[in-house]
Amino acid sequence: APEEAELIDDRYAAIRRRAHQQLMEHGFPDLKTEAWKYTSLKVLEKSEFGEQDESCGLAPAALPFDAWVIHFDSGLLNGESPDLPEGVRLEPVDPSELVNVTYGDRADAMAWLNLARFEQAWKLVIDGKIDRPLVLAMTFSEKFNASVHPRLKIEVTEGAEAVLIEQQRDHGEGLVNIVEDIELKGGARLRHILHRQNNGSVWVQRTRVA
Repeated sequence: APEEAELIDDRYAAIRRRAHQQLMEHGFPDLKTEAWKYTSLKVLEKSEFGEQDESCGLAPAALPFDAWVIHFDSGLLNGESPDLPEGVRLEPVDPSELVNVTYGDRADAMAWLNLARFEQAWKLVIDGKIDRPLVLAMTFSEKFNASVHPRLKIEVTEGAEAVLIEQQRDHGEGLVNIVEDIELKGGARLRHILHRQNNGSVWVQRTRVA
């Protein structure tokens, strides 16, 4: 109801506004921008993105091994409590962790765009030696023609070990603009695998590892 909507506290609103201001100040990269001189964004200028569907209904691909699966459907977490092993937890990122996030100028425009437009920000904490791979499954159906901006922070605690597989299945024609921040503590080990099956969507992914 409208009365209830007014009571919803968007804790990320100020962060999005700041990122939008930075994006407007710097603008998007062109072929004169060193990091983008071989990557034209003209395909985005010609695209007309629609509204995001709440769900695409496309299941993750079957795996030939046992794994713990976290499913993101059309860029949003599918279900509230995925089945995870002891020592692994998924939780919303606290706004205080994003207040001081900063990027560079025009070359980082897509990261600023993500910070200005993300709907959900999640933190995956890995604590201990995980005996099965963790799979981050992102699926987009043939109806997908929106722009989504998944945001994920991954923390691997001291001495922890895991295999993380990103399984990305796209059947649509939208924009997927991902930002990931991975932090490994002392003695931690993470094997990070990206498996992408793309159709007509544009994928931009920034993964920063500390």
